[in-house]
Amino acid sequence: VPQETWDKLVAFLEGSLDDLNNTDLEGRAYQVFALAEGGVFRSTDMANLARDKDNLGDYAKAVLALALHRAGRDSMARDLVASLASSAVRLNGRAHWASNTLRYGNWTSNPIETTAYALRALIELDGQNPLVRDAMSWLLSRRRGNRWTTTKDTAAVVMTFSHYVKVTGELNPD
Repeated sequence: VPQETWDKLVAFLEGSLDDLNNTDLEGRAYQVFALAEGGVFRSTDMANLARDKDNLGDYAKAVLALALHRAGRDSMARDLVASLASSAVRLNGRAHWASNTLRYGNWTSNPIETTAYALRALIELDGQNPLVRDAMSWLLSRRRGNRWTTTKDTAAVVMTFSHYVKVTGELNPD
C-alpha cells in the first residue's frame, strides 16, 4: 500500500474514533483492530472498549482481543477471550459463536465470521483451549465447496486457518 494511501486510511479511522457522535461500539472495536493490524495502537480507545465489554457482541470482543494482543495488553485481551469462551455455543464436539449483536442486521452478525475471529483470538491467547479444536470442526462443517457463505466470511476463515497452521507448526512436516 502506498504510504499516502495508508496515511489517509489511518487518518480516516482515527477521525472516526475521535468523533464523539460515533457510538457504534462494534464498529469502534473493528476500527481499533484494523489500526492495530497495521501497527497503530489506540490504547485509550482499546481500554475503554474493554471496560465496556458487557455491551459488546462476540465479534467485537474477538477483534478487540486481537487488537489488545497486538498492543501488548494481554491481560485485557485474555479477559475478553475468557468472556468469549463462556459464550461459545457447544454441541456434539463442535463450538461456534452465534454472533450476538445488539442491533438487528449489523454487519457483525455473521456466525461464521464471528467464529473465525473468536477462534483466531483463542489461537493467539489460549491455544490449548479445547474450543480451538471444536471451533475448527464447526467452521469446516460450514464450508460449501471451496468457500463459506460470503467472500467476507471466507476471507476471515482462510486467514484464521492460515494463522492456525503457522502457530501450530503444521507447515513444518515431520
